[in-house]
Amino acid sequence: MRVLSTVLVDDEPLIRAKLEKMLDWPAIGARIVGSFADGVYAYSFCRANPVDVVITDIRMPRMTGIELAEALSKTNPNIQIAILSGYADFKYAQAAIRCRVGAYILKPTRSKDLVDFFSGIERGIPETESGGASIATEAEAQDDAAHENRILRDVRAQIAARYSESISLESVAETLGVSAPHLCRVIKKESGINFGEMLTDYRIERAKELLNNPILKIYQVANMVGYQDTRYFSEVFKRKCNACPQEYRDLL
Repeated sequence: MRVLSTVLVDDEPLIRAKLEKMLDWPAIGARIVGSFADGVYAYSFCRANPVDVVITDIRMPRMTGIELAEALSKTNPNIQIAILSGYADFKYAQAAIRCRVGAYILKPTRSKDLVDFFSGIERGIPETESGGASIATEAEAQDDAAHENRILRDVRAQIAARYSESISLESVAETLGVSAPHLCRVIKKESGINFGEMLTDYRIERAKELLNNPILKIYQVANMVGYQDTRYFSEVFKRKCNACPQEYRDLL
């Protein structure tokens, strides 16, 4: 397996240190080759060195994560980029999608989100093999797979930015410029679940995090993750977690 040269970018040293320790990098086929507090330095490094992956904060002095992604998309288009953001704001996700960002991950960053991102890269980017000519049909299949994987990551970015809103398969398809039936097929093929299940799983994971805050009422948690009907939220939560929200909170 090709080892992915990875760069970390965040203006907070503690967050960079946390990211470095968060994953068993060799186990996921990656190694950290650079860690920067500034998008400008990170961009210069990427221009001068072979880099496969950039994981960057969205808000930084001098050059934001979006600006870094935009610059790299022009000069190093093969670099895969994940943006870490504390902002569940649709406009940030839209900007990330325009720059062809591979993942839009909300803080606090979870190791699972990064593992999923790297798994997607492994599926979508074939390793370079020495010797032998590539068969045209295989190349086309690889291109299709990479395109579908990119669509799935764009969908996940949309969900991460808009899960607290009223969001539908149709609205995401319109934003991404694809048809809803095609998007439905890609999601099912690439993830094994449908859009509704993907959205529900994300909302419930966020709800579990919010339930750690004892100040928040159950109905507030429900509203914050996109459910206006608290009773329905509790039913969905219990189906997914085998406990209602209050029972889950009592176990924390």
